[in-house]
Amino acid sequence: MSPSSERRRLSLLSRRGRIAAVVYVGLAVIAGAIAVQRRAVSTEMPGLAAWELLVLALPWTLLLETSFGRPAGGLLLATIVLGGVALNAGLVYAIAAALERLRRA
Repeated sequence: MSPSSERRRLSLLSRRGRIAAVVYVGLAVIAGAIAVQRRAVSTEMPGLAAWELLVLALPWTLLLETSFGRPAGGLLLATIVLGGVALNAGLVYAIAAALERLRRA
């Protein structure tokens, strides 16, 4: 197998991973926009405005229930949620790429 065909094969293997990660990040962006809009117009229970993002960032947002996350300020909370979304996007990419490799094998 030539080096160029091997590179093309590896590129194709991660194509579905990239697509899955882009879809996941798109969902996170939409959930964030909805949360911002909901928080701007809601005076009741504003902490629940971003529940979609919290779900997309699971299991990392479970840190918010620990002694580390409870006293956290807004910046640390946002870092935990956005970091969880980023970690999950990487996991979605890795899983989709691995499934594509298995399918091609």
